[in-house]
Amino acid sequence: MKIRTDEDFAVLYREGEPLVALDLESKFLEVDENLTEEDYIEIITTLMDLLHQYVAGDSLPLPENPASIPYMRQ
Repeated sequence: MKIRTDEDFAVLYREGEPLVALDLESKFLEVDENLTEEDYIEIITTLMDLLHQYVAGDSLPLPENPASIPYMRQ
């Protein structure tokens, strides 16, 4: 899964298909209606993993690119 963000939205993709989109201004969350319980578990696990990496300082968003994906520090 990959997460892409810009100034308006944060979108979670799996194999190039958007699964979840968050409108960053209104905080409206749009979720694919065909997701299964396993999909939700995978999404939550991915987001928690990214949050843990970010808080631990192992990854940072690219500062100059609003459509960035977090990268691992070398």
